[in-house]
Amino acid sequence: MPLLRRPAHHVVLAVSALALAAPAAVVTAQGSAAAAVPTVSIAVPRPEIDLAPGNVRDDESDLVASLFTGLVRYDAAGRPVKTDLAQSITTTDERTWTIRLRPGWTFSNGEPVTAQSFIDGWNYVAFGPHEQQDAYEFAEIVGADRLMSAHPASAMSGLRRTGPLSFTVTLTRPDSSFVSALGAAAFDPMPQVALAHPAQWAVAPVGDGPFQLQGHLTGTSTSLTVVRNPHYRGKAKPTIARIVFTFPSSGRFTDLSADVVSSGVTSAVADISTTFDARHRTTRSGTYGFLAFPAFDPAYADVHVRRAIGMAIDRQALVRDIFGTDRARPADDFVTAAVPGYRSGGCGSACTHDPASAAAEWAAAASRPSTVVLNYNADGGHKPWIAAVCGQVTQALGVPCTGRATPDFPTLVNDADAARKSGSGFGPLRLGWLMDYPSALDFLEPLYSSTGLSNYGGYSDPGFDALLAQGRAARAPAAQLRAYRAADDVLATDVPVLPVYVRQEVTVWHPRVRTVPVDVFGRIDTVGLRLS
Repeated sequence: MPLLRRPAHHVVLAVSALALAAPAAVVTAQGSAAAAVPTVSIAVPRPEIDLAPGNVRDDESDLVASLFTGLVRYDAAGRPVKTDLAQSITTTDERTWTIRLRPGWTFSNGEPVTAQSFIDGWNYVAFGPHEQQDAYEFAEIVGADRLMSAHPASAMSGLRRTGPLSFTVTLTRPDSSFVSALGAAAFDPMPQVALAHPAQWAVAPVGDGPFQLQGHLTGTSTSLTVVRNPHYRGKAKPTIARIVFTFPSSGRFTDLSADVVSSGVTSAVADISTTFDARHRTTRSGTYGFLAFPAFDPAYADVHVRRAIGMAIDRQALVRDIFGTDRARPADDFVTAAVPGYRSGGCGSACTHDPASAAAEWAAAASRPSTVVLNYNADGGHKPWIAAVCGQVTQALGVPCTGRATPDFPTLVNDADAARKSGSGFGPLRLGWLMDYPSALDFLEPLYSSTGLSNYGGYSDPGFDALLAQGRAARAPAAQLRAYRAADDVLATDVPVLPVYVRQEVTVWHPRVRTVPVDVFGRIDTVGLRLS
């Protein structure tokens, strides 16, 4: 998996206007003597690997989220909220965290959920030889690096059990946003059966969530069914007894028929709002596309050049003509509206379409490229918008602009690294980001800090890094946001990247469904589903 973690991608399935006309599964009565069993079908992307929480992609996670309850969920504003499983999550220094669990919580097989369930689960995901996609989520915990070494340890030294239902987590440095990170699926607990038979468990996981799985995932599965977990101890119980998660293979009517179609399946169709009227919801997203300037390329060293290109881009036109107004919004900050700390217009003039001012900025530059080259991976569906941006740049600045494609994202990163080492020119890189958890830090640090694992442009500013450290160590949320917004202001001045678009999550449903709550990731809250 590339260091970009969850690369942003374009959904290529098409939602038919008739897709919800005849749902594949409806409310049924199983036999004349049986009580009515409320059943709902939800169309979701097919999991690429398995159903283990440490291995599932965010847009595939609706099913897995129904099977597990972790320590933290998020409110509508993206703020962390303790689940019913977590009794307390506390810290006195933002570095050592104490977690206490409520007694009586169990997995669906009756096994108690204990502190060891979390410690074992986290160590399992973080252990390099297990090759879990989300192992990087634990990088901030003391000892995690040793689990990824050539001769790996088997447990993180930063995890310590202090009682049957309590444990401590020690981080490598203070991080006030750690409580937000705990909402990621990789931090879910694992039962003993998962450790004893990991391969079997990964395709038929036993979890501690509101639903339990019937059957198991195979290479030919077209659907999976979950039913209410009778052992679930959460205060809010599902009203839906049975959910069939279907895996559409195409955008054809027969494949997309369902009661609910998740945001991972709905396509970038511009007329969703008119086609489905009130039966759709658009959710703020943490998926963000941008262009990163290579710090090693002298042709882009002048900030006037970088700002000029940014002002030449008509983001509104890109959304209207290419992405679709229901599927994207113009980006105007270095974080997205899905996280606390976002500011409308935070990017400043570099994200404002102004061809005349762009030309003036270009003319003011001491040096500039003779041709603007935008680098992108050909397998991601980016060619249309890259070509459109090039047309806008040429029209506003009078400079030739061309897109240069690599076969895939790893090749793009490797080519940029080779150019850096050889001292040759390269041009801006097309990059994307899907947040791991709703915090400004989850954008600012990995994408723009001097040590950021996904800072492929190589931007580095000591003042920016110091502001991130200040925000991480701040106890009060207001102090955190002040530091992160100050760091955001540094980016607006330096313009190391150009935010372009933010993806919108769109969920649509059949009239028989009354309520479809979704979280900050666009995932369907299966407990809150209600029928008409």
